[in-house]
Amino acid sequence: MFKSKKKNSYLFNLFLITVFFNIWFPKAGIKVNGIPLTVGNVFLGITFALWLMHKLRIRRVKIPQFFLTLIMAIIYFILKHIIIGNIISNIGYIIPLIVYPLIFFVAYDLIDTEDKLNQVLKVIIMGFFVCSIYSIIQFLVGIGNCDIPGLTVNYTDYTTMGVNWFMKKNNGTSINIVKVVSTYQNGNLFAVNMLLIYPIVYSWYKSKNKNLYLYLSLILFISSIFLSLSRACWLGIVLFIFFGIIAEKERSKNSVTRKLLIGILCIISIIIVFNYMPSVTNRLLNTKASDWVNMSGRTIGLKRVFSTVYENGTLPSWILGPEGLIEYQGLSYEM
Repeated sequence: MFKSKKKNSYLFNLFLITVFFNIWFPKAGIKVNGIPLTVGNVFLGITFALWLMHKLRIRRVKIPQFFLTLIMAIIYFILKHIIIGNIISNIGYIIPLIVYPLIFFVAYDLIDTEDKLNQVLKVIIMGFFVCSIYSIIQFLVGIGNCDIPGLTVNYTDYTTMGVNWFMKKNNGTSINIVKVVSTYQNGNLFAVNMLLIYPIVYSWYKSKNKNLYLYLSLILFISSIFLSLSRACWLGIVLFIFFGIIAEKERSKNSVTRKLLIGILCIISIIIVFNYMPSVTNRLLNTKASDWVNMSGRTIGLKRVFSTVYENGTLPSWILGPEGLIEYQGLSYEM
């Protein structure tokens, strides 16, 4: 159970800022020798460093068993890279697999009251609205007409790639038919993150009985993911609506009414998409059944993952990859 105290520490405020930038503006910042130096990463580093100094100064840090496993994996990864000598060239693996997990230590310790948890959730929910509304603005006026270098797009990417930087991020085939990217620079990344974030938004407004915001957020959720032109994430919408809404166990009158209204909203959203979003319509109509099965070639990578892990047949291969983290690259690594 959470404690009853409500006082915020300076560390918790830094943590909120870290969550704010990493979810709202994950690409804000620059690149140094090709390595992203984002605002979110900077605040994450500062927050973790101050938190660690604070913990070591006042008491021994209590580490759950899960985190001990995580630490062992991180140490393995670091030693492997030191031996190989490719730390800098593989920074793209180090940041998400070593740096980002550190935030779990901070969150586990700092979110010690229900009020603090609610503050974090509010930041996440606000980020959803900002990102989804911004994606619709991109669709209406064009990505290049509303981007903010250094904030919604990495400043180095913007200056080196030009005003049509988004075309060099695998976001489309022409200026007129392009995936909206919101603040994520890539349509697929944006859609995947919306799929991760929206269930939190939906559950929040459902628990608060704020139906107006729930329906509004659902419309934004469906619209923004459709505009991302990510077919896999379109399937994610269907799966969420079925398993997260239709198949829920609640059978009250309010639940039935909510499901009916959501069904109507989904139908209206589909009608709007087919009538006013030609880029979505063209991508959907030009998609073959084989494209869904192959997942743009990712099915091959997924098969490679299972076959390689099966051939190794050891527990470390399931956790760290059959050939270790660094060799486990390419399409199978993505999967």
